[in-house]
Amino acid sequence: MLHKTYRIYTYSSPKNYIFIRLADILLLKAEALNELGDVGGSSALVNEIRLRVNLGNTPASTQETMRLAIEKERRLELDFEGISWCDLKRSGRAIKVINNAVGADGQKLGYNFTPQRLVRSVPQSEMDKNSKLVQNPGY
Repeated sequence: MLHKTYRIYTYSSPKNYIFIRLADILLLKAEALNELGDVGGSSALVNEIRLRVNLGNTPASTQETMRLAIEKERRLELDFEGISWCDLKRSGRAIKVINNAVGADGQKLGYNFTPQRLVRSVPQSEMDKNSKLVQNPGY
């Protein structure tokens, strides 16, 4: 007879560790529903997130405007959690968004982000350990 062993972690730190966020999951579901054509279902989930912070319903009513609304909600809701970059890469909008970034004065920041920068460089320490590794283009 096999017995399963489960490891239970306990934390006694004064820090607040966030393992998973309900808003993250709801917005991911909203994105999936929108891509499946269920703009109404997607809108309901986005509105649930907005209601929690006393914002009105999203004005997005088409699949494309809902995509942008979800992108914005994820950026605002999950700010400083390192998720926006992955969202931009996944949606294929990283280059457009970064190259159109504006400063506080409303002027473009002048970034020239290229497709090669979508992939990070292989650390030199890893290249030194394995002679078969090849550096990514652009580095």
